[in-house]
Order: sequence, then structure tokens, then C-alpha cells
Amino acid sequence: MTRPAPPDADVAPVPLRPIVAVMTAGWAVALGVLLLLPAGHEGERWWWPWTAAIGLGLGLVGLVVARRQPAEDPAVRSGSSTS
Repeated sequence: MTRPAPPDADVAPVPLRPIVAVMTAGWAVALGVLLLLPAGHEGERWWWPWTAAIGLGLGLVGLVVARRQPAEDPAVRSGSSTS
């Protein structure tokens, strides 16, 4: 016997672009701080700036993906259906 599918949850739309932009800016700040402070990239911490650089790069990729994401249909947002 199979379980019935759970009802669809009413999910509020979340603006993706501002979230990705803030996180990307955070990685940029982290990279700047790590490069300015010698303790942030010397000795066993040599990999810390690379982590921030990769986070920044992935954030930029995320911004491109978020820009290409189609805008949500207002009919879907309001819950009305035409079919």
C-alpha cells in the first residue's frame, strides 16, 4: 500500500538575486580582509584566501544564474490557476 502524496505547501516566493548578491559581497569582504591581514594568509592559513576567492567566484556564477532565472508568473504567486 502506498502513502498518499502530502498536500502542496503554500510557499512564499523568495527573491533570489538580493540573497546571492549579499552573500557574494560577504565573500568579497572576507577575501579583502584575509589579503590585508598577514595573519589571514600566512603559515597554516595559506588556504583561507583561496576559500574566500572560490566563494566569491561561485557567488558570481550564482548571480548569473539568478539573472537568467525567469520571473515568476504572478498567477502562480497568488495561487490562482487558469487550467
